[in-house]
Amino acid sequence: SWLVGERAGTGITVELDPVDAEDPDVSEYHYLPNTHALAERLRSCLQESEDLPKDFTQLFDDTLFKFDTNLIPEAVQLYEQLNVKHEPLSLIPPQFETPLPPLQPAVFPPTLRELPPPALDQFDL
Repeated sequence: SWLVGERAGTGITVELDPVDAEDPDVSEYHYLPNTHALAERLRSCLQESEDLPKDFTQLFDDTLFKFDTNLIPEAVQLYEQLNVKHEPLSLIPPQFETPLPPLQPAVFPPTLRELPPPALDQFDL
């Protein structure tokens, strides 16, 4: 078969598993579009839009992002529905995690120079 054996000029040898040699399990082909041919046949796409209103501010939707107090009564009713006390929040003191243990000063003993050896005439031989 064209798949088995040495590939021409590449030095790569393809061998099938001896168990599947008679009936190899080859996956389906994945067809790729011919992008070169598609690039030669360009087509434009025009899209019709709705007529714009004379007052362009009607195009903005202010209800998406607004700050007001309309939802406060509904939030207060949720306390009763969920059986939760309605009380002001208390401050929980933070507990900061220290990534390193507390630092201690490092103390090293002084480095003393050694005395030179005695002169040769002072050695007891």
